[in-house]
Amino acid sequence: MRTATLEKTMASIKAKNPHELIRRIQKGLPFSDLKVLQDSIDMPFEQLAAKLAISRSTLQRRKAAGRLSPDESDKVIRFARLLEHATNVFGDVDKARALRCLFVTPDGVGMANRARES
Repeated sequence: MRTATLEKTMASIKAKNPHELIRRIQKGLPFSDLKVLQDSIDMPFEQLAAKLAISRSTLQRRKAAGRLSPDESDKVIRFARLLEHATNVFGDVDKARALRCLFVTPDGVGMANRARES
């Protein structure tokens, strides 16, 4: 079930080409894409927002507005891609979910960002 949800998440954020992806990020993803991502990893919104460095109050405003900002959209897409890669490596979403602590370090810096800085 969660694998199907992850596929739905990835389908909703994938673009036909890089220009379309950039346009979607600049426009801001619908809040529903974040909800689909949250459902696919079975993580409370507050925890997911923390992983994406989005405050609870901002999350509530985005939910009311129905759309994420471009910066938040970029974070959601990056997180979903990372989850997709982890799922491909480990075989299913549940195994990838078990490693969710690897997505963001305690100081809030993503592991992918740390690798780029090295």
